[in-house]
Amino acid sequence: MRAPTYIGWDSVASRRVFVKQIAGGLVTAAVAQSLSARVLETLPPDRSAPAAHSTLLPPVVSFHLDQPYLDMTGRGIPYRPPPGMRSGQPVAELSEHAFRSALPYA
Repeated sequence: MRAPTYIGWDSVASRRVFVKQIAGGLVTAAVAQSLSARVLETLPPDRSAPAAHSTLLPPVVSFHLDQPYLDMTGRGIPYRPPPGMRSGQPVAELSEHAFRSALPYA
């Protein structure tokens, strides 16, 4: 007979032993889940988790490491461009001559 390893299994387990141990683990997980659901039901409303629909925030666009990303949690700091920094807005008031003299290759 082989010596059991540190988790209590033989180094070469039969299929029957393996299936029994997996089934036991699944039963244990199911019991733990049902017990935790019962505990959450018995908590008063102020201590239980808030309702999902009350905490939904819209996704925001932000920057991380100079790369834009969409934060689906809505908890990020949204990117708001500074005034005058949207595409052609700084040169919108320039005449054609002033625009061509300031930016001849544009």
